[in-house]
Amino acid sequence: PKMSRKAQAAYDEALRLIEECRRGKGPGLTLRSLGLTALPPEIGQLTALTALYLNDNQLTALPAEIGQLTSLTELDLDNNQLTALHAEIGQLTALTHLFLHNNQLTALPAEIGQLTALRELYLHGNPGLGLPPEVVGPTWRETSSDNPPAKPAAILDHYFSRQAEGARALNEVKLLLVGRGGAGKTSIVERLLRGTFDPKQESTTGIALQDWPLPVAGGETVTAHVWDFAGQVIAHATHQFFFSSRSVYVLVLTGREDAQLADAEYWLRLIRAFGTHTDGTTEQPVTSRVVVALNKWDEAPVRLDREALREKYPFIAGFVETDCRSGLGLDELKAKLAEIIGADEGVRAKVGAEFSAVKDELRKRWKHGAVNHMDYGEFAAVCVANGVDSPERQKGFAEMLHRLGLALNYGDDPRIRDTTVLNPHWVTDGIYELLRHAPNARAELTLQSACARLPKEEAKRVMFLIRLMQKYDLAFPLREDEETWLVPQALAASQPVLEPEWHGEATRLRWTYVALPEGLVPRFITRTHTLSEGQPRWLNGAILVLGEARAVVRADASDRRISATVLGPEPARQQLAGTIQAEMRALNGEIKGLDPREELQMQRDPEVWLPVPGLEKAEQKGRPEMDVLTPNGPVEVNATEENNRLTAEDARTEAWKPRVFLSYSHHDDAAKDKLVLKLKVLKAAGLVDWWVDCDISAGAPWKQNILGELERMDVFVLLVSDHALASDFIQTVEVKRALERHAEGKVELVPVILGRCLWKACGTLTEFQALPKGAKPIKDHKPHAHGWHDVADGLMALFQKLKKAHAGESRSRDDERGMR
Repeated sequence: PKMSRKAQAAYDEALRLIEECRRGKGPGLTLRSLGLTALPPEIGQLTALTALYLNDNQLTALPAEIGQLTSLTELDLDNNQLTALHAEIGQLTALTHLFLHNNQLTALPAEIGQLTALRELYLHGNPGLGLPPEVVGPTWRETSSDNPPAKPAAILDHYFSRQAEGARALNEVKLLLVGRGGAGKTSIVERLLRGTFDPKQESTTGIALQDWPLPVAGGETVTAHVWDFAGQVIAHATHQFFFSSRSVYVLVLTGREDAQLADAEYWLRLIRAFGTHTDGTTEQPVTSRVVVALNKWDEAPVRLDREALREKYPFIAGFVETDCRSGLGLDELKAKLAEIIGADEGVRAKVGAEFSAVKDELRKRWKHGAVNHMDYGEFAAVCVANGVDSPERQKGFAEMLHRLGLALNYGDDPRIRDTTVLNPHWVTDGIYELLRHAPNARAELTLQSACARLPKEEAKRVMFLIRLMQKYDLAFPLREDEETWLVPQALAASQPVLEPEWHGEATRLRWTYVALPEGLVPRFITRTHTLSEGQPRWLNGAILVLGEARAVVRADASDRRISATVLGPEPARQQLAGTIQAEMRALNGEIKGLDPREELQMQRDPEVWLPVPGLEKAEQKGRPEMDVLTPNGPVEVNATEENNRLTAEDARTEAWKPRVFLSYSHHDDAAKDKLVLKLKVLKAAGLVDWWVDCDISAGAPWKQNILGELERMDVFVLLVSDHALASDFIQTVEVKRALERHAEGKVELVPVILGRCLWKACGTLTEFQALPKGAKPIKDHKPHAHGWHDVADGLMALFQKLKKAHAGESRSRDDERGMR
């Protein structure tokens, strides 16, 4: 075809590079970012080529000669303008990686199914294919060891099943109504679904589920699965079980208690945290749309700066003034929902007849057979019976059903993924029962008491509910036998009387929120429970102990604030304050946009509270001396001195610290979390940095990250268990490289024995000093906390020795430079 001068120049450059590659017979060829609009057919001469990079061009088609590259294993066509792939693609039978991000594909050829060696296939950013996010899986930037790419066979199976006879538009969506108790959510549902109003309508307890046939544009009808959530505070803890992306939310606010802005902030942030996904068609984060119903308008109009709120939360689709008694705005609300749902491409995405058959069978078992739950194996059998044999496709079905709220499966958690829940009421009713009635006066929940409160359930189903509570930080085990848990939500509401010393000299931190999320302190208690063992705990606070230091962490709902007061001698006080700060920052970071104001009380002037991020930035810029303006005038502050009250200076600087690589099996997540808490304490003391695979950022290639960290580490800590010993990757990649670098004198290797296992049979580990002392397994310590304390002490001694040795080496090098 005729080309512009620029396109012709790109084409000529591609010809030159192809000829160079042909003469050099190199294994790979890069033609990226040339501005190509057409690929020269001469590409077919490179029959030995194994990798071809054509990304970031303007290709609309590939030449038929591409099919001659039968040795090709990697083909990158990201960011082009391809509208179709021709049948010749099926001849590339050696292909293992095919990248097709961000093109304009509207169809795939049947021949692509011949690529049986394909291990990774990326089709994101091709909206014309209509593939939902749960099918295409993570983008290549998001893949990690915990987030592997989708199986190509499952992607193609899903795509071609939708092309087959019987495929139809999904036309289903999950619609969730949220808001505080008494806002009128149930009355809105009654008005929308049946046009009725009962002034004596009782509040929802748990959740109410109904299906609503909603006519949308084009004459179609979409089934909205309506979830009406209870507004009581205790119910808020379980909402996160059911919030999902690719849904539609109605946030119901009223002006009766003058708390509408705080309510709006609270719910919108939760929706953003739990209702956001990466869109498979655009690769951009997308938050579910929200309609804000300003309810009971005739009684008390809701005062709200709508545009400011919409600017802050752009996923708000609109505001509607409603009143269920008079019917005000209900037609407008219905029309708005029909508009949003009708325009949602995910709602119109096609599904094969098999999906509908599986869904209908599961609904039948719940509605007519009173089946609340099933093992995942039973779910897989239902899939097989309806023609879905592929485990990857079964997993995709499970994820889609979970998103729609039709069958809940928490596949990301190995402790609970074997149970598929058909009846969401079973989860909420069971967990409400456990939260309200099963714990004793000390908020302790035993397996025996839980089973007694749920007498119709098998012990393994009760354990599922308890582990679901653990997953969302609603409970934590008090003993390692997993038969006793503490439920922070059931703790007494009132704090104990605090001694006068708490009001004297101390390190004081505070976090002030626009809207203080419910349950933040209980979650903090859960995550730091080893520091509050044997100490007072209550619903909104706890006392923590670390060595000779003590702290009280508590929430003040009226001030929308969480505060920490830390007492004791240095350095224990510093370590405890730094650990509290790190854990609070982690919790605050999990709800996007929470952004509390973090402040430290000034040591010399208790009336002054200093912004901690500002102190850190001043120190980083080398300007620690500053004046802070207060109501009483400027006050001199030394940022370094103030920061030292929270962490050791080495923790905040580039001073050398041993870097730990933490190797573990994901079956040992709980043990990993306990060790990480110990490492946080040591980090606050400036003794260590560490890396664990959950630190891999979204988009980073997980294997390359692991290999890179294995080269950067100074200490290799292996959590030894049967699962770790049986892991091929841990043994053949991580342990192997650690042993090699230890032999070079560059790495210390520390086995931490979790339980009795055949670790001594692996002769490679027996030469190393294992922790706890005497290699006594953690699980043989009563309580286990004693074993973890022993591990922390052993690691601290090692880190101090390494820092001292490194400082000596640095001085020696400095002396040598001075002599020269």
